[in-house]
Amino acid sequence: MVTTDSGYKARVILLGASNLAHGASHAAMLSRYLIGSPIQVIVASGYGRSYGQPTKVLGRTLPAILDAGFWAEISCAPKIPTYALVTDIGNDIFYQAQLPTILDWLGDCLARLNRIEARISIVQLPTAMALEADPLHFAILAKVLFSRRNLSLEDIKSKVMSLASSISHLAHSNGAFLIDQPRDWYGLDPIHYRSSRKSEAWWTLLEAWNDQCLTRPEMSTFHWLQPYLLTRSPFERTFMISAERGYGAADLKAWL
Repeated sequence: MVTTDSGYKARVILLGASNLAHGASHAAMLSRYLIGSPIQVIVASGYGRSYGQPTKVLGRTLPAILDAGFWAEISCAPKIPTYALVTDIGNDIFYQAQLPTILDWLGDCLARLNRIEARISIVQLPTAMALEADPLHFAILAKVLFSRRNLSLEDIKSKVMSLASSISHLAHSNGAFLIDQPRDWYGLDPIHYRSSRKSEAWWTLLEAWNDQCLTRPEMSTFHWLQPYLLTRSPFERTFMISAERGYGAADLKAWL
């Protein structure tokens, strides 16, 4: 692979909500392992984030993923191999968005990714987890994360199954990889991956990019704790700089 004027060999776009917010560092690390370096990693994530509408969760307001600033930047950026992960799609059900609207948002997102010839992986909704949802856990989730008290669990289950079916068709029509989520990735928390399954989960979500038939690396406990520890001291902005060739240093100099 030949590097472009930007210095990157490839671009990785990660789109999602809280699961991605928890696992973005894991995903970036595995992307470098699977694709090689240097790569540009773009992440749009956040608790309760929606694909098509602004949201406010735990006092923090986030724009829709479709309104994120990076879309304009990548549309005129140098053309390089691009990989995209689309996950955490079900949040908009909790915001009571209509299914056709959610599918329009998702379709718009996929169309933008196709225009830059991205290799797209879509994470299917955790249907097994949804069907087993505990009413008490559901009520707490709806109130704490989505500020909703009037949601019907049975209605949510029905919409999850309908949306999952439509996602399958959308993935097929867009030539995207569709990745199912096993039930045992989840514990009592119906949204976030169990700590003991994070390594397996993120490897499975990104494995479609594994053209070199690499085996899953063994990750020490520290490696999986490291992203969490980094969030305890938030940064205004992060930069990836190659120690060997200095790729990315220009971005840091421009920001300074």
